[in-house]
Amino acid sequence: MLEALVRPGVAELFQARGIAVNGSLERPRVRRGGKELEIDLLLVNGDALVVVEVKSIFKVEDIRKLLRDLEVFLDFFPEYRGYRRFGAVAALSIDESTDRYAYRRGLFVLTLGREGLVTLRNDATFRPQDFAAADREKFSDE
Repeated sequence: MLEALVRPGVAELFQARGIAVNGSLERPRVRRGGKELEIDLLLVNGDALVVVEVKSIFKVEDIRKLLRDLEVFLDFFPEYRGYRRFGAVAALSIDESTDRYAYRRGLFVLTLGREGLVTLRNDATFRPQDFAAADREKFSDE
């Protein structure tokens, strides 16, 4: 249900940051090799995507799980090879230390306001990590 609250206003927030997402998939799930990866919300355009993990309350361990999911993303969604890949966390509540941890790891941090509006907590100096950069380096070496 929280994904449905996040989805409507989130595209404009990323477009303002130069990531012009124009499509969204709620809860895409893929099984490969006996393992499964489910994404809460996947925002895409022609060359970039944002993997959004949505929780009511975010904890550092939730962020670590998202970072692991971003590392193995192409194992489950190979059709997105070549896309820039960003991560975001969205929550009703996120404490300051968890917020800082996500920020330092290059993740966008989204919260839901009182009116149900999604807001981006990252300041103007924030530079998101492109998690696909490591893939490009790995494949260029082969």
